[in-house]
Amino acid sequence: MKLLALETSTRACSVALATPDGVIERHLDAGQHHTDVVIAALEDTLATAGLTCASLDAIAFGQGPGTFSGVRTAAAIAQGLALAHDLPLVPVSSLAALAAGGARMHGATSVVAALDARRGQIYLGAYRFTANALLATTVITDCVSTPLEVTLAAPGDWLAVGDGWSVYADVFAHDLAHLTRLEPRYPHAQDLARLALQRWNAGVRVNACDALPVYLREALE
Repeated sequence: MKLLALETSTRACSVALATPDGVIERHLDAGQHHTDVVIAALEDTLATAGLTCASLDAIAFGQGPGTFSGVRTAAAIAQGLALAHDLPLVPVSSLAALAAGGARMHGATSVVAALDARRGQIYLGAYRFTANALLATTVITDCVSTPLEVTLAAPGDWLAVGDGWSVYADVFAHDLAHLTRLEPRYPHAQDLARLALQRWNAGVRVNACDALPVYLREALE
């Protein structure tokens, strides 16, 4: 299985290639230049592996939520490549990928991810993972909320990841204010790729016409 993963839902731009030989990732700060950065990273990643898009079995993309332009970029590039090379697509929650990064980096099994959604709000999702950082269950489905509106059962058991925690540190509900907060701040494509392979094995795949981004609300940018 050779799968290319694209994640551009935040200011970070991340591309990963998963093959039987392992995973190659490029993770960069894209600022406001997602398209140029992700295409260059994509080309470099494939060249490093000695592959072309025609060699791939599938493409995964972070479907959001996140910045409007960033979420749209990953979906559009994935759709274009899928149409050009007749490849199936695997959409993955960007928040789930962010949480999976926390599980991978810190050995956590309960991870809550929060990204700054601006307007005094966060994008949030909470998940439980297996020992090998694969998604087991979704505890809080991806949503947009204010920090004060979020509640968690047994909050002391959770690891918090994402930039939302630092941006709104002074206004989180009391129980959440004491969560352990660690890296990553943004999703990584290598974690998105791992979740995409899990979804692929479960039979989840869509064609280009059905590969849509998830915004959760109207654009702010």
